[in-house]
Amino acid sequence: MTQILNDGTNSYLYGLGRIAQTNTSTEYFLGDALRSVRQLSMTDGEVTLAQSYDPYGTVTHTGGTSSTPYGFTGETTDANGLIYLRARYYNPADARFMSRDTWAGDVNSPLSLNRWMYVEGNPVNLTDPSGYITEKESTEANKIVKDLRVYRVFVRVDWGMAHFSSSYMNQPGVPFSTCAWKKGQWELAELRELKMGVRDLSRSMGGLNKFIFNLGYVDVYKYKMSHKAAGGKNYLKVNYDKHNLDRWTVVHELGHSWDAKNNWKWSEGLEIFTTALGPRTQPSVCDADQRLPGCNNAGYVYGGIPAAGSDKNFDAREDFAESLAAYVYPGKAHDRVKKYRYINNGIYKDFLYYSDYRTTDRWAYIDSLIRLSIHLQQQK
Repeated sequence: MTQILNDGTNSYLYGLGRIAQTNTSTEYFLGDALRSVRQLSMTDGEVTLAQSYDPYGTVTHTGGTSSTPYGFTGETTDANGLIYLRARYYNPADARFMSRDTWAGDVNSPLSLNRWMYVEGNPVNLTDPSGYITEKESTEANKIVKDLRVYRVFVRVDWGMAHFSSSYMNQPGVPFSTCAWKKGQWELAELRELKMGVRDLSRSMGGLNKFIFNLGYVDVYKYKMSHKAAGGKNYLKVNYDKHNLDRWTVVHELGHSWDAKNNWKWSEGLEIFTTALGPRTQPSVCDADQRLPGCNNAGYVYGGIPAAGSDKNFDAREDFAESLAAYVYPGKAHDRVKKYRYINNGIYKDFLYYSDYRTTDRWAYIDSLIRLSIHLQQQK
């Protein structure tokens, strides 16, 4: 399958990668292992452009009569010498990005904590076309996918080598590859967080067998939507574009999956349980941020204190999912609610603040539900 695109000056022929550019004549891109454009060549083999780069992408030598906007790692360089990498611009002269990475990094990979650094200081082996899975990262990515299958969590892999053919290229003496690396939409950091979230929830539920008993199986795949992620019966959809999945969100969305598998009875039970122990109370005046009981778009009058705050979309199902995530990560939950002790003149304190999640009604409900599921699984 091929595609031809035009930038107003040249037309570009694509298979799964960029093959050639055409203006008055056709020139073929010849790249290196990083896919940096090293040469442009005519059909008869005449080289019309030759370029060299330093490790971080600065052009050190250029020669020939032709030109192309594509250069280091095969990406576009603008008039200011900045390389467009979709999510951010990269400045090869400084060997750093022009804006900070939205991902905070992984403490197990210290160089990733520098949110301006290019490919963690390893430009000879790695590229960062958009943050997606690279060939170098595929070994770890594939291992994560394999490890998750043990939990019956199945990730739809959209990266890897893919084959293509082009009748346009069937010209004598013109070399071309019939396969190329397809990056897909997953980031390695997202897969790491997915694995950690699944692992942590499994441990909280009492182990692998209990996790599978509760969730059954879960298909995980990329999907175009406005939210970061969305869980349902036997699926977890992850945003196609945002690339900021974290383990709290993984557990939260798997909470929806668990709830949906039981026809949403778990969230209904949570609402009944918490309002019975802490009767519903509505404030006399609602807050502008829609965090108080009955003040949001959902009209949800919650009982007791929510696990990690409330917002305009907070309802019983979100309440359950947040309560489960807080059960797995009580410290993170407290970090989210401690601000409510002081802000808004203390109005939120009685509705949204607690000192220890493990002393709340919601923790007790989730704990009893997990214990019940363990008991039921043991009876099987």
